[in-house]
Amino acid sequence: MPRGREERTPKKMKQAFLVFCEGPTEECYVQELRQRYRSPIRIVPICEGQSISNALVCREIKKEKVSPTDRIQAFLMYDRDVPEVNVKLDKCDGTMICSNPCVELWFLLHSRDQKASLGSEECVKALQNSASEWGHYRKGELSATQKNLLWSNRSTAIQRAKSLTESRNPSTGVYKLLESIEKSLSETQN
Repeated sequence: MPRGREERTPKKMKQAFLVFCEGPTEECYVQELRQRYRSPIRIVPICEGQSISNALVCREIKKEKVSPTDRIQAFLMYDRDVPEVNVKLDKCDGTMICSNPCVELWFLLHSRDQKASLGSEECVKALQNSASEWGHYRKGELSATQKNLLWSNRSTAIQRAKSLTESRNPSTGVYKLLESIEKSLSETQN
């Protein structure tokens, strides 16, 4: 009696996260996430600075898509302290993971809470004073101890970020990237 074909389990869609970054600080952090979340997902940091546009986002998504089943999710990781860039970002397709005033607020939330409004320079100073690991912080660089602190305190930072009002100062949406990555990982493991 001939055997019928065995049913194959449907192939899981490949997940990719395109993270459009404002500058080297954001790109450095996203590279660290890539290393920490060793997984079948792809995290592609694209440092575009102020030249971000919806056409660019769509073009990069198209470049990443290898097969029709690929799922590409775009994230826009920018500081909200430049009004001209905010106008461009609002026209882009993708998940906003912006920080107001700057990405250093996200880093700060790993060490302490921040409820009061502050400027970018104040935020960097608050970060440098928040924990010994941040004492010698410089934009665009993350030391091994800073990376370890960011990784080990990410759950605390997520809770603190969620308690802030989106788009207000202070606020950050970077936690949405981490939650999306972790959700994707749990889906691929099931």
